[in-house]
Amino acid sequence: MGMKMERKHILLIIIPVALILAATILLVTLNHHDRRDDQVTSMQKKRLKGLMDSINLNYYKVPVKRLDYISKTIAIAIALNDSNALAKSYYYKASCYLDLEKPDSVLPYCEKAQVLAGLLKNQILIAKTTNVIANLYLDKDDYYRAMVALKSALKIFEEKGDKHDIGVVYNGLGLVYSNLKEYDKSITYYIKADEIFRALGKEREQAVIKLNIAGCYVEKNNVAKANYYYKQSLQTFGKIQDSVQIVATYINMSNGCRKNGNLQEAAGFLDRAIYLSTRMNNQRLMGSSYYNRGALYFDAGDLVRAKEFVERGLAFFKKIGLREGEMLALKSLSEIQEKTGNYKLSLGYYKGFTDIQNEILNGDTRKQIADLQWKYDLQKNEYETRLLLEKYTVKQKQTLFLSLSLGLFFILAILIGILIRLAYKNLKKSVRLTELENIHLNEKMSADQRINHLENLRLTSEIDAMNRELTATSLQLISKNEILADIYERNEQYFKKETMGREPYNDLKHILKENLNQDKDWVHFKELFVKVHRNFFNDIKNRCPELTENELRMCAYLRINLRNKEIAKMLNILPESVKTIRYHIRKKLKIDKDISLEDFIRGI
Repeated sequence: MGMKMERKHILLIIIPVALILAATILLVTLNHHDRRDDQVTSMQKKRLKGLMDSINLNYYKVPVKRLDYISKTIAIAIALNDSNALAKSYYYKASCYLDLEKPDSVLPYCEKAQVLAGLLKNQILIAKTTNVIANLYLDKDDYYRAMVALKSALKIFEEKGDKHDIGVVYNGLGLVYSNLKEYDKSITYYIKADEIFRALGKEREQAVIKLNIAGCYVEKNNVAKANYYYKQSLQTFGKIQDSVQIVATYINMSNGCRKNGNLQEAAGFLDRAIYLSTRMNNQRLMGSSYYNRGALYFDAGDLVRAKEFVERGLAFFKKIGLREGEMLALKSLSEIQEKTGNYKLSLGYYKGFTDIQNEILNGDTRKQIADLQWKYDLQKNEYETRLLLEKYTVKQKQTLFLSLSLGLFFILAILIGILIRLAYKNLKKSVRLTELENIHLNEKMSADQRINHLENLRLTSEIDAMNRELTATSLQLISKNEILADIYERNEQYFKKETMGREPYNDLKHILKENLNQDKDWVHFKELFVKVHRNFFNDIKNRCPELTENELRMCAYLRINLRNKEIAKMLNILPESVKTIRYHIRKKLKIDKDISLEDFIRGI
């Protein structure tokens, strides 16, 4: 028995200890897992930030490697449920696919980025993505859509004060006008962009702008100025190791040499461009390099090699859907075939050239772009003017106008107070006269007569008081409506003259409309009127059920001897409208010509 008791005691000790130990181990394990999860999340966030920074710093280098980085940021952003990072990653991916000349993949990622950016209300990211779409349209030679997208992005960047991206859009606008062969307008936008990037210390962006300006000067046959800009841009691209722009510069420099008659130097630039673009597998640059090398062979009189290289360039242009490249290559092939005497084939190539030229450089497109530019400039000027007006004049005008309004309201309050005081004095005077009459009559009447007479006097006094209150109320409403109508008119005039902002204008307009509310005034007036003339509305409705609510209101005003002008102010209508309502009332009540409407109404 003793042994059994000891075992029970041991079990009672061991079981709780075991439970406590198990719970402790579980808590430690869970805490360890939580800390491990926190550590993993923290590591993922650091890795995401590192990848994002790397993409930002080296976005123009090795697009394939950049695409690998972006795929990793997308995976981490999804795992962390980081919508902002995911939206940026989609934007980077769309931009990367544009550089890799995969246009079919650009729009889907732009749409994903813009949907997320819209949910996050990230206007800057929406505008950046719109700029990518604009560049896609530029690559497809759809200059009108490119212009629309650029203007949309520019509006947001200007509102947000994003200088860098304003410069990026200016560069895009320069490219549009350069493709439309409006080189002076193109250079104007490039110079605006260059000023912004110089102020921000952006070397690469400045070099890109200089390259584009040089291209315009080549087309304007100013080779010396073009070479000046080419050398500056090439120096910067070499410094930052931007292979794509180095190749683009070589191609452009070869064109400058070709125009200047230095065919051998031009060939050297193009051979380097072909070598580098093939190493990078950049089909756009390969197409441009081969096409220009073919054009150089044409100038040198080697028509066989010219045809071979231009056809290679044409194949690349067709593959990536670069319509302007196709157009130029077809024109060159037409000239080559003409030189060899194959006029039929030359005509076929030339027809292809003119078809594409009409498609991408038609008059409608130019007109649409010109209209869009005009609308944008007008809208921008209006916006800037409005900002200046609000900054320097609106506050002062608002203060003046509100002071005037308060003064008018103060005058209204004084007038109402005077009317009430006069009504009160008249009432006291009437009561005093009545008391004197009562004293005089009391001396001649019997007790019953005195009681009846006093009762009649009391009722008459009450009716007179209510009539006076009706009249005073009517006069108050007329005065109020006159002053408020005057303030309303002044409010409209100040707004039309642009001497006050929309917000105070709307606020004051709302207050005035509330105070000019005829229905509220009528309810208050009707309550007083019915106390004095209890059966008036029932009697007049019995005579003529067809009378409208507005006509009944007119009858009530006539019953208390208001004139047409006063009624017009009460109803906030013109006196001519009062006459029209009177005419309809006479017609419905079938009043004889010899009887005035006022006499008829008072007789009810």
